Amino acid sequence: MEDWKRVLWTDEPKSIGLVRWKGLYLERKGRPLSDRTTSPTVNMEEEGTSVWGCMGWNGVGKLIEVQGNMDSSYCEILENGVEESFEKLEMVDGEQYFQQDNDPKHMSGLATQWFEDNNIQVLGWPFQSPDMNPLEHSGTISSAI
Repeated sequence: MEDWKRVLWTDEPKSIGLVRWKGLYLERKGRPLSDRTTSPTVNMEEEGTSVWGCMGWNGVGKLIEVQGNMDSSYCEILENGVEESFEKLEMVDGEQYFQQDNDPKHMSGLATQWFEDNNIQVLGWPFQSPDMNPLEHSGTISSAI
C-alpha cells in the first residue's frame, strides 16, 4: 500500500460537461414503421471542455483546461500541473511516480525528454492493459435532458 501512495494518477478525458440524450427509433429496411418493427435507442451529444487532471493518495491535484489540441501542448500541460500537484499532495521528492497510459502523446520523444529533464519516474504501463486507472471511468459528468 505504501507504494501506491507515491503515484500521481493522471488522465485527460475528451470532454467534461453535459451529455444530451435524444430518443430515436430505427426502421428495418424495406418494412414500414410499426410497434413491431421499431426499437428505441439513444443518441448522445456531448458539450463541454477537455481537461488534464490528476489525483494521488492524499486527494486531487491540479486540473488544467486544455486549449486546442492536447498533442501539441502536452509538455506545457505537464509543466503547469505535475510539480504543483506533487507539492499539493505532499509527495516526497525522489519517491514519486507519474502514471499515464500509452497514448502516443505520452510516449513522444518530447514528453519522454520532459520527464527525464525533470527527474520524474514514469510508472510502467503495459500496452492493452486492463483499465486500472481510477480516473479512467470518471471523465464524463452526465445529465439526461
